[in-house]
Amino acid sequence: MDTTTDNASPRGARRALLPKTLLSALALGLTLGLGACSSSNNNDSGGGGTAPPSLNSLSGTVRASATEGGTAGGPLAGVTIRAGNASSVTNANGQFILTSLGVLATGSLVVELDGTTAGVAGQFPLLDIVIDLSAGATEAFLPQVITLPDLTNAASSTQAVMTDMSGAVTAPISVTGTEADMILEGDTGTIITVGGMATAQMVNLNMSPVPAAQVPMPLPGQRIGSGFVTIQPGNATFDPPPAGGTAGLDVVLPNDMGLPVGAMVDILSFDHDAGAWVNRSLETGNQGVVIDLGGGETAIDADGVITEGGWHTGSIDVDPDCATTVTGRVVDAKGAPIANASIALFTGQFASTGADGRFSIPLVPAYDIAALAGDPSMCIGVDLCYEAVLSPNNGSLTSGKLVFGAGGVMTGGTTDLGDISFTLPTTGNLAGIVNGTVSPTEPVMIAGPTNTSVVPQSNGGFFVTGLEQGAYTASYLFTGRTNPTVVPFTITAGQTTTITIQAPMGGGEGDITVNVFLGDDDSPGGAFKPLPGAAVTLRGTDSASMNGLVGTTDASGAVTFMNVDGPFDATAQIDLLVAGVQTIRFAGSVLNIDPVGSNIGVPIFFSDAPQSVTDATLMGNLANAPMLMGNEMLMIRMLDDEFGFFEAPIDAQGDYTLNVPSDVMLDAIIYHADSVAQGSVQPIATLDMLGLGPVASGQTLTQDFDWNGGRRVDWDQSVMFDIAGADAAATNAEVTVGISMGNLFFDFDVYDGAIGPFTANLPDATDANLSGYDLVVEADVNNLTNSVDQSCNAVLATTPATYTFDLLTRPTLIAPFDGAMYTVSEISNLDAIWSLGAAGTLTQGVEIFRIAGFSKTKGGITFVWQMFLPVGSTTFRMPPTVLPMFEAGQFDNANISKTRFDGFTFDFDTFFNENVDANLEAIEAALNAACEAGNSVNFMVTP
Repeated sequence: MDTTTDNASPRGARRALLPKTLLSALALGLTLGLGACSSSNNNDSGGGGTAPPSLNSLSGTVRASATEGGTAGGPLAGVTIRAGNASSVTNANGQFILTSLGVLATGSLVVELDGTTAGVAGQFPLLDIVIDLSAGATEAFLPQVITLPDLTNAASSTQAVMTDMSGAVTAPISVTGTEADMILEGDTGTIITVGGMATAQMVNLNMSPVPAAQVPMPLPGQRIGSGFVTIQPGNATFDPPPAGGTAGLDVVLPNDMGLPVGAMVDILSFDHDAGAWVNRSLETGNQGVVIDLGGGETAIDADGVITEGGWHTGSIDVDPDCATTVTGRVVDAKGAPIANASIALFTGQFASTGADGRFSIPLVPAYDIAALAGDPSMCIGVDLCYEAVLSPNNGSLTSGKLVFGAGGVMTGGTTDLGDISFTLPTTGNLAGIVNGTVSPTEPVMIAGPTNTSVVPQSNGGFFVTGLEQGAYTASYLFTGRTNPTVVPFTITAGQTTTITIQAPMGGGEGDITVNVFLGDDDSPGGAFKPLPGAAVTLRGTDSASMNGLVGTTDASGAVTFMNVDGPFDATAQIDLLVAGVQTIRFAGSVLNIDPVGSNIGVPIFFSDAPQSVTDATLMGNLANAPMLMGNEMLMIRMLDDEFGFFEAPIDAQGDYTLNVPSDVMLDAIIYHADSVAQGSVQPIATLDMLGLGPVASGQTLTQDFDWNGGRRVDWDQSVMFDIAGADAAATNAEVTVGISMGNLFFDFDVYDGAIGPFTANLPDATDANLSGYDLVVEADVNNLTNSVDQSCNAVLATTPATYTFDLLTRPTLIAPFDGAMYTVSEISNLDAIWSLGAAGTLTQGVEIFRIAGFSKTKGGITFVWQMFLPVGSTTFRMPPTVLPMFEAGQFDNANISKTRFDGFTFDFDTFFNENVDANLEAIEAALNAACEAGNSVNFMVTP
C-alpha cells in the first residue's frame, strides 16, 4: 500500500490518516467471527432445479432500505420488474406478479429490478439477480424480500464527476460519506463507462451503505461480509488512467463487524454479468486491511480494487468450528407448514422454506469476534437476529425483527429457532394480461367477494393482491366496443390465479335489454316483480358476445347490451337469504331465444323455505264437536304463507294446544279426519276461520271455535285418477293429492299401489260455499332407472269422470348420467342431452332444465338454477354465468331434473320477449291442461 502523503488531493488527505506503524505490522491470515445482530454475512442455502420449468407466474416483494440500523423500511412502489418476456411494476405494498414469462431455456431466471422508476421520494438503484427454479414449477417466488437502498439517504454520498468525450475524468474522484469509514477515490484520467458506453461530460457517482440483512445476493459459502456498500451506477466500469495507476478505484468500507485492526480482508464485488460474487483482491492482487481511524473507530482500506459499480464488501472466512447451522419452521396459526417464506438473518444470510415449512442455513457465524481473535478455541455465541417474510400469495406478511438469545446458540452445532407462526389472510392473488390492444388505458373491473379495479400496465399486464377467495369476473372494455369482454375466474386463498383477457374480433348489430323478474317458486305466474341488482350474462352469436357479456340490472330490473347478434342465451343470478338463515344463489336462464323485439324476459323463481320457529302458543276449545266413530279424530291446523303449516289433535273434551310462529297472521282450519284411511290422515269434513293472530313471541293466545259456527265443507266427491303410459319397468306408484282453497292448503297420501286407475275422495266442487279449488298431484313412479316427480295444478269446478296422469312423453336424461363425476371446467362446458320419448315431435311449450346444488363444505343447498328452452330441443350447452355455480373444492353434489310444460299456444321467442309478468301467468294456465316431468340424475362436481 502506498503510504505517501499527497496533501494536494482528497485521496492524499485520506491516506494521511493511516498510521504508518500499523501498515508495517499487519497480521496475515486471521480467522475472525461475527459480533452482534447488526453484523453481516451472506451464504446461499438453496439449490437449483435440473430442468427448465414451465412458469405461470413469478412474484416477490420489494422494500426500501432504512437509513440506519438493520431493519428494512417500507414497501417500495413503482419498481419495474423484468424477467423472461414479461415486465411488471410493484404496487403500493411493494408486491409484483409477472405472467407470460415465455419459454425458459434453463433452470434459472435473471430478474431485473429497476429502482430508478420507483414512484416514491428518493433514488433507488438497478439490480439484477439470478434465481434457481425447480423442475416442473408452475409458480416461482423471489427467494427473499428485495431491499433497495435509498441513494439519497443521510449516510449516502454523491459526486458529479466530470469527464471528457472519451470518458476520462478530468479531476480526481472523491465520493466521501458523512463518516471517514466510507470513501471512494480515483485518479485523474480514470476511464468511466456506463452500460458499455463512455460517459460524456458528467456522471453522478454514488456510494451508499447497505445493512447486511438487506443485501440481495448471498455471498459464497464459508465467507463473512463486512461493510456492505453499493456504488452506482451499477453498470459502470472504472479503468486505470492510460498513463498507468492501480487496477481500479480505492475504497474505504465501514468495519461494521468489528474486525480487529491489522486484519487482512478480501474485497468482494457482485458481478452482474456473471451473476455471482467475485474476489477483486485475487483479480487485482490488492487486499484490504483494517485500519484505526482514532476515537475507537476502524475501517477497511483497500487500493485499486473497485473496477465496477454495484454491491461490494470486505470478506473473511467463516470459522466452521465455531459456526452454527440455523434451522426452524414457519407455520400458520393451526400449525400447518407455510412454503416459500423468506428467512433473513441479520448476518446477511437467508433461506426459503420448503413444502414442509422448514428451512436450514449452514455456517452462520453467530460467535463473538473479539473472544475468537484472542483465543481461537473460544467459541462464544452471540444474539442471533432474524426476520420472516411470507410470499405475496400470503400477503407478504412480516414477523419484524426477532431475537434468538445468545444462550441458545449452539456454536459448532445446530441452533433451532423453533416455529415462527403467522395468522394467514384468507386471500389470494390475480395476475393477467390484456391482449389485443396497444397501451390499454381502461381499468380492468374485478367483481366478486372483493370488488376492485386495476389499470393495466403499458404491456397489458395487471395484478391484484389480497382478494377474498371465491368466484369472480374480470371485465375490460376494449376501444371501439360498447360491451366489455368478461373472463370468469376463481380465487383460492394462498394462490395466484392467472387469466388472459383477449380482445374480441368483429361486433354485433343490435341492442338487447334483459329484464329480470323475481317470482314465487311455489306459484308460477304469481306476483313477479322486477329484480334490481341481478348479475346478467348475455351470450350471442357475434364475436363480441359469443363468450358472454356481463351487466347488472338497474332499479327497474333491466340491463342493456349494445351491438350484439342473436339468437341469445340470457342468464340472471342473485344471492338471496332464505328463511332468514341461509344464503342461496338463485339463477334463471332463457336459452336459444331470438326475440321478436329488443327485450328478453328472464324469470328467477325464489322459494323461501319454511322456518320452523314455533315460539308462540295457541290454545282453546272446540264447541259442538261432531260425534266420532272408529278411528275418526279431530285436528286443528294453522297455516301461514311464509312458514307453512302446524297442526295438533283435538282431544275428547274439545281442547287443543298448538305451537306456532310468532308475529305472523295465521289461518285456522279444523277438520274431521279418518286416521287410518289409505294409511294416512284423510279429512272427512272441514271448518275454516281466517285471520287469527298474530301472537307475540313467548306469549299464549286463547282461541275457541264452534263447529256449527263456521263454514263446513264435506269431503264427499269421488274422483278417478289413472296413471298410464309409464315405462314397462314401472310397476307401482305412490300418488299424493293435495288441494288449495284460497289461503288454505292440504296434502295427504291417497294411493300407493299398482299403476292404473285409483279413486280419491275430494271436497265437493259443486258446494255452494266453494267456487273451486286447485288440485295438486304428485306421483313418484317406482322401479324406474330414476324416479319421476310430477306436479300438475287443476281448478275443478265440476267433477271429471277420470283424471289421467300420462307419463308416456316423459323426457329421459342421457347426459349427464347418474352418478357422473365432473370437474368445474367440464361441467361449465357440459352438453346436456336427453331423449324425448314417444312424443318427440312436439314443437310448442317450454322445457325446464333444473339444477339444485348441495355442498358438503357449506352444508345444504347452495344454488338453484332453472334453464328455459323450447320444447323439442335435444341438447344444449351449459350457459356461461357471471358468478360460477360450481366452485372448485366445494364438492358440489348437483341434482339435475328435466320438466316439460307442453301445449302452449304461443311461440317460445315471443313468450320470453317483453311482458314476462303476463306471460308467466300463462304457465299456470298451461299447467292446468298438461304436465309432464322428466327424470333426474345426480352428479358430483370435483375440483
